[in-house]
Amino acid sequence: MGSPHQEELKKYEMPNAFECQKKMGYRQMRLPLQVTSMGDAFKLNGYRTGYHGKWHFGNADGRGLPHDHGFEISIGATNLGAVQSHFYPYTNPNAYKQNPPPPMPERSDGTYMADQLTDEAIGTIKTFKNDPFLVVLAHYAVHVPIEAPEDLVGPYTKKRKLLNATDQFTHDHGAVYRTSQDHAGYGGMMTAVDNSLGRVMQALKDMGLDKNTTVVFTSDNGGLASSIKEKNMPDIPTTNHPYRHGKTWLYEGGVRVPLIVHAPDRKPVEGGESAFLTTGTDMYPTLLDLAGLPLQPNDHVDGISFAEAVTTKRDGSVRKKPLFWHFGIGPNEKEGRGAVPCSALLDGRWKLLDFIDEGNRELYDIQKDPYEKNDVSNKFPEIRKNLFIKLKQWRKHWADDDFYKKELEKGEDGICVAPEGMRI
Repeated sequence: MGSPHQEELKKYEMPNAFECQKKMGYRQMRLPLQVTSMGDAFKLNGYRTGYHGKWHFGNADGRGLPHDHGFEISIGATNLGAVQSHFYPYTNPNAYKQNPPPPMPERSDGTYMADQLTDEAIGTIKTFKNDPFLVVLAHYAVHVPIEAPEDLVGPYTKKRKLLNATDQFTHDHGAVYRTSQDHAGYGGMMTAVDNSLGRVMQALKDMGLDKNTTVVFTSDNGGLASSIKEKNMPDIPTTNHPYRHGKTWLYEGGVRVPLIVHAPDRKPVEGGESAFLTTGTDMYPTLLDLAGLPLQPNDHVDGISFAEAVTTKRDGSVRKKPLFWHFGIGPNEKEGRGAVPCSALLDGRWKLLDFIDEGNRELYDIQKDPYEKNDVSNKFPEIRKNLFIKLKQWRKHWADDDFYKKELEKGEDGICVAPEGMRI
């Protein structure tokens, strides 16, 4: 999920992984400087901008990182999607592959990454407090390696013993996945992220910014809940039960994530929940909308603002087009992770999954069957056929295809070259 989702967050076009991986590949996972990204848009409108944590985009040589995309402060961002340890100096000499740690200010050994990133983000807010600002805090947690301070893990270890809990697993689609939520280390990491959010909210209050600052909390994909190897079962950290499967899968357990919007200057929707159907590509126009800034329709081409849904009951019918996903990275035999390559489409109540290598397609009525237990392909063959046509059409599309073709013809440096006058 990480790579397409990160592109989605920066450019806000549907992440067509077929073309993204084929044309850009891992050697050029960079966002063209010609694109007005979210950081650019806020900076152009007079906002101070800071990015902290996981970026998972750009190149190892430092090109394509937050500083190239409108963020004046960038801390802890690299092209990598994970740290080798969550404790300073964030390295692990026993890791099978040695990667450099994120660029972070020096701390004492044993400092926890989530705590330091929170410190840095709060420090940036203090620097920006007299100006309008956009601050992004993108934790490397919750993510492997599953590590947390013992004072956070301990209570969950005791609770597990008290309940006499045992790991519960089941098999599905060639993988084994967890159905019990009782991993003490994972609980500790979740608590660390919860504490981080609480600290940020308290800092805003202490600085007198809590009444005019919008805060959004969300995630990129469901938790890591499965493995293709039986021996890895003890290391599977979480479950998305009752939703099916999790990270790398396009069942609801993999694509349904929390989304909380705290907008103190707006009356919240009645009951605190909205049925509005949204995805990561909507975040860019929504944040602009909530800030009262002009939208950038040439850049967030697949995103629509859900700002109205923050205060009003809305449903999925507001979205005129289906939602699409694709995960084309097959199972990793060495690590035991991954899923069968798949594309998915959600159009109203109907969800189609196309398991490409298998030639198998499944159809679900998400309104009646959100846990995807009953494949109704045989009952509604015409619906499955029509959705598959839409899915195939989408897979052939890539936004601004001519641009990528021309850029790649320039070689390794092309995709980061901006026309004169295009940078801010």
